[in-house]
Amino acid sequence: MTAITEISNDARVERSQEPGSAPIAIIDFGSQYTNLIRRSFRELSVNCTIHSPDVAAEELAECAGVVLSGGPSSVYGPDAPRCDAAIFDLPIPILGICYGHQLMAEMLGGRVAPGEGGEYGRARLEVLKGDHLFTGVPREQEVWMSRGDVVEAPPPGFQVVAQTDACPVAAMTSSAGDRYSVQFHPEVAHTTHGVQILRNFALGVCKAGVTTRSHDLVDDLVAGIRAEVGDRRVFLMLSGGIDSTVACVLLAKALGSEGVFGLHVDTGLLRAGETDFVVRTLNELGIHNFKVVDASSDFLAALKGVTDPELKRRAVAQAFLDVKDREMEALGLDPAQWLMGQGTIYPDLIASGVSDHSHTIKTHHNSLLQERTEFPIVEPLKLLYKDEVRRIGTALGLPEDFVWREPFPGPGLSIRLLGEVTAEKLELQRAADVILGECLRSTRWHRDLWHRFPVLGVVSELEAPVLREGVLGDLSQERLDTVQAASRILEEELAAHGVSHDRAECVILPLKSVGIKGDARSYESPVAVSIAERGEWARVPYPFLEELSSRLTNEVGSVNRVVYDLTSGPAIAEMDRLAFLRLITSRDAMTADWAKLEYELLAEISGRITRETAVDCVMLDITQKPPSMMEWE
Repeated sequence: MTAITEISNDARVERSQEPGSAPIAIIDFGSQYTNLIRRSFRELSVNCTIHSPDVAAEELAECAGVVLSGGPSSVYGPDAPRCDAAIFDLPIPILGICYGHQLMAEMLGGRVAPGEGGEYGRARLEVLKGDHLFTGVPREQEVWMSRGDVVEAPPPGFQVVAQTDACPVAAMTSSAGDRYSVQFHPEVAHTTHGVQILRNFALGVCKAGVTTRSHDLVDDLVAGIRAEVGDRRVFLMLSGGIDSTVACVLLAKALGSEGVFGLHVDTGLLRAGETDFVVRTLNELGIHNFKVVDASSDFLAALKGVTDPELKRRAVAQAFLDVKDREMEALGLDPAQWLMGQGTIYPDLIASGVSDHSHTIKTHHNSLLQERTEFPIVEPLKLLYKDEVRRIGTALGLPEDFVWREPFPGPGLSIRLLGEVTAEKLELQRAADVILGECLRSTRWHRDLWHRFPVLGVVSELEAPVLREGVLGDLSQERLDTVQAASRILEEELAAHGVSHDRAECVILPLKSVGIKGDARSYESPVAVSIAERGEWARVPYPFLEELSSRLTNEVGSVNRVVYDLTSGPAIAEMDRLAFLRLITSRDAMTADWAKLEYELLAEISGRITRETAVDCVMLDITQKPPSMMEWE
């Protein structure tokens, strides 16, 4: 592949304005990734500001450029957010991304319509002609998509400059060379040349000024805490994970060790040995001003009979608040003298739907605190991503093994058990998780994986585990249509990749998981793919599974997750207790890819789990984010 380095004269942008400190304005239409755009510019040392769609054009007139973000809406929908049309008359460059790409097309006279199928996750982009946006990047490259609609025809005066197999207008540019838009997300880590594309826009097209920082991030955070807290103290909910621990160390650095008091709650939903590990780690870090409360009975009682994932998250949050209120009352804390502290990070806020036009994908328990507290809240990490928090933790002297420990969700194992939470299922999940950890400990994946955990589902809790016509559980026309569409795609991909097999089938499971499609929440059943050869589960090529998973989630509308059967022996029809391995790589948790572990290692993990626990079947989750989420619930 060759890089595009030559730009025709008619695509050149001439700016009379000298480089300065004018910011790039980002108009937020509810995208999950808006703050990633800001982060990308921040890492280029470019100032930027975020605005709601109702910002007036004159407020942006002095900006170096404008970015129109993605969002969950369809531009032709009755409540679709729009921007001031006069923005397109401003003499500054504009870049549209995803929804912003479609909005620019629609508002300037192009045509937008539903696509024949969606594109979620990895896609191959072909750059058709060079312009400033694609300077220095290959003509063929990997990009990350999350869309259902497409631009069918660009506006007058625009030309198509890039395409994918499923998206004929994946990028377009105005003939004047000052309006650009892309259907993919250059701001996410999995778009391989996204940083260069945004650099081209910010520095090459907008001529944005580069700023220098006078302090490092830790100094800035400490100064911000002191300014916000003043002479008060902070009561911190301290899970013992990397986020809350870094928040605690930062608060102690800013306020002194007596300026922060931590509460660690044993919810009964933690990993095996978690509370002992947390207490030992905090003591080793010199953090002693905290209390441990065993409230496991409260949480299990709150979750009794609850099966809906969003209701489970809210039940856990409510139990946290009850314990918090009880402990704060016992301590006699005065809201005039104390603040509530939390280790919330930006992905937590994004998933909870923090902007005007974003969708709630999953409610984070920290976001509910503001609904029921009279105490001011301080969240020193709320605009940061996990990788940034880890760098801060390293700078603060936290042990490397602790800094790189895999994240653990606030609702705990309640969202890694599909359906109702019971003591039996908790112990079964923990047993499988211990085995997984033991198998990975001596491998490179112990450090390389962002997440690694099993999700447990019991089919018989929902429906009779009987397989009929590719449907496990109750038959319905929708399920039959889904499995028929999935089976057709499986047959096509087996033939296209020349995969040797004795048996291959798709099965629709009665379980459901939460996903994200086009910045909107989905709650759908996974497709299980089972392929056998010579009496064993087939060690098929990973490129085949990648393409199969992508097609199933893009082309079958009611599927947001695909799993691959790693169990030899009984057919899926005889399975009841299922464990799904979620093994993923990521930079910042905003996008993710499933990890391609060695098949020998997967066989060891699967074999041990089925031999040593009551799990009947182990399956590998082979779904990217999007369309899946990190957690199943």
